Amino acid sequence: MDKRRLTLMLDVLTAAAILWMLIQLPIPSTPRDPAHFWRYRREILRTLASVLWLMGLWLDMYPAWDGAGRVGMMTALLVAGQAFCVALTPYMTDLIIESYMGRFSQQLYGLTMLGTAAFGWLIQRSLKRDDPDDAMHAAACDRCGKTLLVAMGVMLVGLIVAYGKLRQAMWYSVALAAVWLLGASVAAALSKKPA
Repeated sequence: MDKRRLTLMLDVLTAAAILWMLIQLPIPSTPRDPAHFWRYRREILRTLASVLWLMGLWLDMYPAWDGAGRVGMMTALLVAGQAFCVALTPYMTDLIIESYMGRFSQQLYGLTMLGTAAFGWLIQRSLKRDDPDDAMHAAACDRCGKTLLVAMGVMLVGLIVAYGKLRQAMWYSVALAAVWLLGASVAAALSKKPA
């Protein structure tokens, strides 16, 4: 199977989700000073967490996709699952903006973000199985899988804490997981030796 069709679908969905969330941000009325922006901090910060998460996920998975030679049907099915979760992200972000103290909305948001990460981890395992003879590709898949496991752990802790008293812990954990993925991706890119 041609990986370009799968990566194109994920790229387009991720870009569309990010664009949709950014378009939905409210624009403060004039004068546009910090106090006016502060009124919309809930919308801005929660949207920023989701945008950073999608960007971090895309960046973290890029090396494994880039090195993939063959792609099997199981990988295609897993990509469809991740695409569904990515497409839900703008709706779930709106949900935690409108119902920011609602435990159920925070949990739905958290499960969706965990779903994107879990599908990403499964995709990396599947890509590694699809092309077992390429050692560099296997190393890229392993690095991606490890960073996604840490991100899932952070979000799982957030989901558990959100079930208790601190209901907003879920989007905090998504923001933290996003920073982790972005940082790990930047560190991996900087440590890579030029060819």
